[in-house]
Amino acid sequence: MSASTSATFPVEHPDDAVPPTEPLKTSYIHATSRLPLLATTIGSLLTEATAADPDHVPLIYPEYNQHLSYREWLQQSDRLAKGFLALGCAKGDRVTIVAFPDKTFPIAVFAATSIGMICHAQAYLFEPRSKHLEMLVNKAKISVMLLFPGINDVNVKALKEILPDLDKCEGRNITSESLPTLRHVVIGDARVTGLTIESLCTLGESISDQTLREAKAKVTMDDISYAFCTTGSTGSPKTGLNTHHSTVNSMKYTFMRNGIGAQHSVVGLMSSAVDDIQIDCVVWSVRDYKIRPKAVVFPSTLWNAYYDQLGLTEEEGWGVEDLLRTIQDYKITHADVYPQFWAKILERPELLKKYDISSLKRGTWTGTYLSENLQKQMSQLIPEFTNGLGLSEVYYVSMTYPRDSDPSHRFGSMGFPIGHTEVKIVDEANERIVPIGTVGEIYVRSFAVLLRYDDEEQTKKAKTPSGWYKTGDMGKMDEKGFIYFMGRKSQTMMYNHYSDKVYPQPIEETAMKHPKVKEAAVVGLPNGAFGDTIILCVILEPGTTLTTDELYDYCKKELLANYIPDEFYIFDKFIKIGPRHKVSSPGSCFTKK
Repeated sequence: MSASTSATFPVEHPDDAVPPTEPLKTSYIHATSRLPLLATTIGSLLTEATAADPDHVPLIYPEYNQHLSYREWLQQSDRLAKGFLALGCAKGDRVTIVAFPDKTFPIAVFAATSIGMICHAQAYLFEPRSKHLEMLVNKAKISVMLLFPGINDVNVKALKEILPDLDKCEGRNITSESLPTLRHVVIGDARVTGLTIESLCTLGESISDQTLREAKAKVTMDDISYAFCTTGSTGSPKTGLNTHHSTVNSMKYTFMRNGIGAQHSVVGLMSSAVDDIQIDCVVWSVRDYKIRPKAVVFPSTLWNAYYDQLGLTEEEGWGVEDLLRTIQDYKITHADVYPQFWAKILERPELLKKYDISSLKRGTWTGTYLSENLQKQMSQLIPEFTNGLGLSEVYYVSMTYPRDSDPSHRFGSMGFPIGHTEVKIVDEANERIVPIGTVGEIYVRSFAVLLRYDDEEQTKKAKTPSGWYKTGDMGKMDEKGFIYFMGRKSQTMMYNHYSDKVYPQPIEETAMKHPKVKEAAVVGLPNGAFGDTIILCVILEPGTTLTTDELYDYCKKELLANYIPDEFYIFDKFIKIGPRHKVSSPGSCFTKK
């Protein structure tokens, strides 16, 4: 792929940040860019793109045969925005978009953010769904819910467990002790009784164009556009808030790094029913008319959360063949999906003979840390891949360069910071910058850092008064400013289906609530691209008996699906070390009965 070179370093855009010519002496870097930050809103980007090229089709959903042009996107978003206004929604109200796998998702994102509403996305619901719905609505303080019904209306049924009178109120003006902030529920299916997407749009016909323009005019780049939930190091969900300014510029500088827009790029992304970060990624199609892909294609749902209800095996639920077919049919050049999908493809080399994916040159993978060996294997599929250090609270801290010839950068590092980003590695004890090559906690300060958490105390813990965000990741920096990930400050495991972070404490606490369990310890054993195998180890109360099947059934009842351990073991005792009697490493524990 064609690219420019700044100094002697191969970059995709002449204004991208590049490593310094002089070696660093301490672990601090300010990645600069000559290109200024955008001073605009999410909604304005769509308006500008529509004016420039109204008939261009930037979004394609092959599974639903949906091709959305800028003109259609803006028209349908405006229609839905009027519906929100007709409901009485106003700037600052929060709307969650739950499990929509089709064009409804980008339409709803732009409809809401264009009038100043705050978008929250929930890609999938873990079992028990009603418990997950209740948690996300209350934690994110949601007032409006757009809900995809799911196979056999499973999501609607879950909601009715919390709101049994949903049909009576027809989804409007809800009053519930369980969901005190929720006012309206919009179902994405005309077959379902109550307020639907179409009936909401019809309701919006009472709103004039002038009223809509006035609502849009009140939105500024510093307003909150996006609410997200992250488990945090304690395992307790935290709600973070990002601005329009953060979102549109995060897209701009990741584009510059990975070369999207340098040629006629076709990007393949996971469906919004798989990854809730797509609330950012739909902005890819409009974020800057001069630097954007030719099209963004969503290859079905990829990981199908409903595979069991469709009569599929878990292996079939991965949908890797659909991914390869879509890359072939749409000549996708950049594919940004979780690395687990590529690992699955590597396990099935016969598929690479069946489909022509020679158009695929680049892609970005995050969501789990990959070993150097696995990255080298995956580079056979994506020759010029980019790797990066990303968080919900920052989006991207750093990214590798697609054409960097240094293997230590390509396969060993998390890349160089994106433009307008400062990174420092600090000593945990005194927060002072450490020497080059010394491990410490990674701090970042940039436009991409979240504005704040809902909880003021959580914000104070995570952000310094001068704006540095404490990532909780341990790493080191080399003399060129490249960042190397060394692990989490707190013990972390990754759920192998969705790359969700799973923490031991909630599992251990739940296990110890069982009357027959005296002690519990959760450990994770590395499982390649799939994160960790989650293992629950317990010691029973004296004189009691409990089988691992009974323990599994108990956890299935009490925990969300992503927290249910993969394996269960019953021990006579744990090996403990140190003055605090912490359980030793996983390997030393396995002297089971």
